[in-house]
Amino acid sequence: MKQNNLVIKEPDSKLLAGLINQQALQTEINKQIYLSMNSAKKEIKAYADKGIKELTTLVNRVEESVTLTYEEQQVFKTVVSKKAAILTNLYLEEKFNSNQYGGTNLHMKKLGQFRANVYRRIKRAFNVPRYSSLRRIDLNEAITLVNHLSLSSFEGYETRMTDTQLEAIENWKKNK
Repeated sequence: MKQNNLVIKEPDSKLLAGLINQQALQTEINKQIYLSMNSAKKEIKAYADKGIKELTTLVNRVEESVTLTYEEQQVFKTVVSKKAAILTNLYLEEKFNSNQYGGTNLHMKKLGQFRANVYRRIKRAFNVPRYSSLRRIDLNEAITLVNHLSLSSFEGYETRMTDTQLEAIENWKKNK
């Protein structure tokens, strides 16, 4: 066939068959590469997800076991001391109609008693041997507990007048 000085040859069937086979082979190779990459991608994602889950678990464990820093302990001690002072003043006001009754000595002894009672509540509530063993994640809850304590939160034996407190009153009366 001749057309405008252009010669068009009939395609060689063997050559065409070879090209088709090569194209089919290349398509199969591409398909296998795609499947392999997709499988590897899924494995990497599963591995990464597992690693993230393990890391999250580890971080949670660490957060749950970290206790108060020195600064947080100081803040907590201040909260407890302020609450103990308030409770002491309320107790003396309720019991003796004056938070000055018994003098400084009685006030300090009663303050120590209330401070010990507040710490005892914290230790029981959070199952710790001492306040410094509180977990950081429990600090706000512990402060809330302290702030909600009132005289009625304590049993009579916890707020009773001790022998040394009664002695402080007697000494105060003598020196008055």
